[in-house]
Amino acid sequence: MRTRFALVALLLLGAAFFTALHEGGVISTRRLYSVLGSLLGLVPGSLHLRRSKRQAPPRNLWRWLSAMAVVAVGSLHVLPWLPFIEWYNFLPVQSRDWLQVVDSVACFGSTCIASVCVSLRHPPSTYVRHAVWAICGIWMIVVSLTAVSMVPSDYQTILQHLAWHLEGTVFKWTAWLMVGRIVALDRRSSLGMAHPNRLVNIATICFHARVVTETFFDSTPVSFLLQLVFAVAFVIIWMAICFPTMACVAKSLRVVQKEARKVTGAPQAEAQWAKKVLKFELAASMCLTFTCTTLWWIPHQVLLWGAGQQTADSVLLVPMIVAHRLNMLVKAASAATLSGLLWHFQAPQTAPTSNLQIQIHGPQQGDAQVWSQKVDELAHRAISLESLLRFWGELPKVMSSFDPARSTTNDVVHMAIIPLSRSEGGTGGHSLASVWSGGQRLRAKCMVTHNWSNLFLHLVAGILADALGESYYDAVAAKLLSPAGVEELAAMLQQAPKTAYWVCAFSINQHACICHGFSQPSSRDLGGTAPQRWPGKDSANGVPYPVCDCQEPKIFNDQPALCEMNKFNAMMRHLASLEKHFSHLVIADSHFKVFTRAWCIAEIVESEVSQVPKRIKIHSQSSLDNHYQSLSCIDVRDCEASRPEDRDMILSGISDLDALNAELQWAIFGTRGLPHRKLLSKWVDGPGRAALVARILRRIEGQAVLSAV
Repeated sequence: MRTRFALVALLLLGAAFFTALHEGGVISTRRLYSVLGSLLGLVPGSLHLRRSKRQAPPRNLWRWLSAMAVVAVGSLHVLPWLPFIEWYNFLPVQSRDWLQVVDSVACFGSTCIASVCVSLRHPPSTYVRHAVWAICGIWMIVVSLTAVSMVPSDYQTILQHLAWHLEGTVFKWTAWLMVGRIVALDRRSSLGMAHPNRLVNIATICFHARVVTETFFDSTPVSFLLQLVFAVAFVIIWMAICFPTMACVAKSLRVVQKEARKVTGAPQAEAQWAKKVLKFELAASMCLTFTCTTLWWIPHQVLLWGAGQQTADSVLLVPMIVAHRLNMLVKAASAATLSGLLWHFQAPQTAPTSNLQIQIHGPQQGDAQVWSQKVDELAHRAISLESLLRFWGELPKVMSSFDPARSTTNDVVHMAIIPLSRSEGGTGGHSLASVWSGGQRLRAKCMVTHNWSNLFLHLVAGILADALGESYYDAVAAKLLSPAGVEELAAMLQQAPKTAYWVCAFSINQHACICHGFSQPSSRDLGGTAPQRWPGKDSANGVPYPVCDCQEPKIFNDQPALCEMNKFNAMMRHLASLEKHFSHLVIADSHFKVFTRAWCIAEIVESEVSQVPKRIKIHSQSSLDNHYQSLSCIDVRDCEASRPEDRDMILSGISDLDALNAELQWAIFGTRGLPHRKLLSKWVDGPGRAALVARILRRIEGQAVLSAV
């Protein structure tokens, strides 16, 4: 704020100084008006700097007053058509007619864009505020040049110099906007330039220096040469910015076009979306480059000095004015659209998949009632977030070998959950969820799908991240590693919606199935059949799991109605009918192995069939990008199960495997109900959108590197 006041005060002092010189007869009235117009043109640049931090739009009253003021002043677009206005009367009639149309269209167009942009509300964004200033500056330039013919000739100089210097400021603002988007698209090279913003500033100085030279040196040969030098320097620097920019966008466009032809499903849709964004960006960059007014001003000045004013005006004045007004409209339109203010690139959509069906387990004849009772019993064995967080805090005391960086869910089940859920006296056991609830029924509002080979840290972090509305769970996992972070999470959960989660590790009575033997890393892959002995070992220290010697009867698929390990799909269907807001949470491990487990696939299909809202919680953005190659060609036919017959049974029960593959891709890559969907569907500004395109490009480039290796 102090910098702005200092700059404005300096401009006022300059105006007072030159006024005093005029009063003393040192400078002419025309020179004074030129200087005053120049100082007025520099005021907007002093009020709005690149480091300005305002993000939110003004209050409603100010926005609508600004819009009305813009429309009122913008009504000057009718001036060229008034009979008493002398409009370029030194030109032939046909040229005057052309310029009447051009000035009216430019004034009307810039007024419409500016009035809409200043009246719109938008989420906080410094970038958009820069764009609004640039659009308003363009509107002021066009209106000032349109109004030149309606003021006395003595004051025309003020409006002309105001517009010229303001154009230099607007150039700097729009160049900032373009460079900001492209640097976000390709951070590694920064357009091949070490300091693109510094080049923008140098080009702006050259632009202002040319106008200052014309103001103080008039039309002398020295003035002509200096103006030509500054103009050529401006064009060279501007082209040095624009051509690498267009090359960067064109290269990125070729990459996504090639990828769009190679892949299918969600990756193809995202590549198509990125292609659309890049095409628009390339078109805007080309228009901004080749409508630069100075490209026309240079040959006009050369012709002026070589053939005279009349010849130069008759040959190049009209094309130069048309190019100028077109450049103003292109700048205004590109700033309004590419900033995200007027146009938001919608996320890629997919056609509805075919009706998926799955049939895996069902009650045998005569067992329907027992089956239904067991399904309902399981559906009411949920855990609360408070119990889960408390268990996490006590886990090192219960499981001395627990290592957050190495201990899997499988380890925790055998080393902690099974011992804690054993009945007193050792005669049997219960699910740990029932122990925590004291035998009270707690209906699940969310079903959790996960693989037991995943770190237990990531399972807990994924559930908590879902409750807190986080897109990824890596930050929550980091907090879980320290007591202070756990306390912080506990405080945050107090403000989060209360949701009861169903997690097989806690909700299944492990004593009725695997406590006396060993489960494979994904126990639900057993499909309710008796497990074979497997030398399970603690991932942290390699010690074999302890064997529980409780007397709880073991029930597998030889008693399907009573078995608890074959009802996940039925339970999801049951909960969907009971709970209006029932949802399905898939916690993906950092290597996405959850999508290779047959029973996890079955649950994902069931949520699709039952139209249960599905969310997939991913470790981090980088984990998704690093596994782009394998995920872009995911095929459920390659899934695994402990028993091949279970895998065959599950796949044979799915009606359309190709439709399921497509559905999984859309879910994983985020264009349906996932973190990346939120990024694509919510409003983002220009650099935010460019960063999303850059993320897609990094995935593709990472795949190419892996393929080359």
